[in-house]
Amino acid sequence: MARTSTTKVTARERARAAKAVLDAERRDHEKSVEDATTTYYEAQDARDTAMAALEDADTARGAAVQTLLDLREPPARVAVLVGLSVAEVRKLRRTTTTADDNDNDNDNDKSPEQGAAATEDSAGPSALAS
Repeated sequence: MARTSTTKVTARERARAAKAVLDAERRDHEKSVEDATTTYYEAQDARDTAMAALEDADTARGAAVQTLLDLREPPARVAVLVGLSVAEVRKLRRTTTTADDNDNDNDNDKSPEQGAAATEDSAGPSALAS
């Protein structure tokens, strides 16, 4: 009977050893997945930072082009000055103008005079006569 008991112990030890190998492989795999996922999120954060910096740079470029145009430099001359095509200068100008328009759309504060004028205009002349 000692032999049966020894055989069971040996079998159990082999099973535990095999399971330990599988567990180690699983841990290694999970660590690799975590490392790759971490690398992705770090790269995504770096991309987001770079995109924000690019947007800021494009805004500054557009503002500089608009300043040159405000100084009455023709678009063709501005293009030569900054090394862009005339089409790119016009595109930057439109982008800057659109950004300025969006900023102005957020300014919903009207002076009391503007509010009164809008009320009178909407009421029409018949409302004023009565």
